[in-house]
Amino acid sequence: AQAFGDTFRVSGYPTLVVLAPDRREITRVTGGMDLTLYAATLDAALADLRPIADVVAAAARADATVTPDDCRRLAWHGFGLEDADAYPEDLLGAALRNAAASCAADPDLRLRLELLAVGRALAPLGAGAGAGPPLPAGNAPAPAAATVAALRRLAALLADPAAAAGHI
Repeated sequence: AQAFGDTFRVSGYPTLVVLAPDRREITRVTGGMDLTLYAATLDAALADLRPIADVVAAAARADATVTPDDCRRLAWHGFGLEDADAYPEDLLGAALRNAAASCAADPDLRLRLELLAVGRALAPLGAGAGAGPPLPAGNAPAPAAATVAALRRLAALLADPAAAAGHI
């Protein structure tokens, strides 16, 4: 199992990696989710055998038409269980934002996509955590406007703890 985990860059278990015959990744799904949701996520991936990289690229375009099944695939794909450089942050962030905007009919799915997009926007903050000596009090640089906007959006998304609980 470890050899396959290394080959397909699985960093957490249980993870199900669905592959096309040419070994391109269709999707990866983590365990621990509701069985009905797990089945629906797999059904969406098996109904449309485009690799997840193609779904991300299509959803990231400014003129993207993101289907409900694409939204589900993006929302429940195990992005956090892949190599950190599997998708450029700007590409994946745009795909998640576009999917959230396209899937307004499903508030729960939209919330998950928005949380994922905000998490991607804030990821660089955690990447350098603990690097270098601490700054003296009062000398921290002002956060970038995009960071402030992402933090405000995160606070708004978490304003309803019951709705957010299933996604964090």
